[in-house]
Amino acid sequence: VFEFPLQNNLMCANPMTKESSGLSSRTSSCRSIASISSGNSSAMGASLTSEMSRSPSSQFPHSPIDIPPIDPMAVMELEMAAKRVADNVDLLMGNLRSNLHKMSAITVGCLDAYKKSVDTTCDSVDSSIKSMYALMAKCEELSKSMQPVYQLGNQIKEIKRLLDRFESQLSEKGGKTKTG
Repeated sequence: VFEFPLQNNLMCANPMTKESSGLSSRTSSCRSIASISSGNSSAMGASLTSEMSRSPSSQFPHSPIDIPPIDPMAVMELEMAAKRVADNVDLLMGNLRSNLHKMSAITVGCLDAYKKSVDTTCDSVDSSIKSMYALMAKCEELSKSMQPVYQLGNQIKEIKRLLDRFESQLSEKGGKTKTG
């Protein structure tokens, strides 16, 4: 049976991998895998050993005995730091939610004010247009009602012209009677 050498190396190098037969069976299985690998051709064996030396699993200890004990204080500090980070993230999310709600409320207020100003402007323009048409209609009515005044003005001009002519004739006759 052919097995992938990198996967086997990772399994052998991982101290957390626990098989049902315990520590001795894991060590023996790792040794047996190494012996199977060495039983292959020399070129394959050379590539496997060079692969094993370059693999990241070779940097980790190979047995649970080589693992240093876990410092409970470090774990507690790590948990406290994680709790502070989680609290800060919660606070940040709450502030972000609050600020977004405020921004949304301001945006809605601005849009309402804009809508009201547009509506008011439209109403004002509409009212102005109606007033302008009403003024134009009144001016036309005034112009029609002023027609008799224009005619009267023309008659007054004609009367004035006739009076001026009459005066000039009178003054001519009056100048002849005084001289004659």
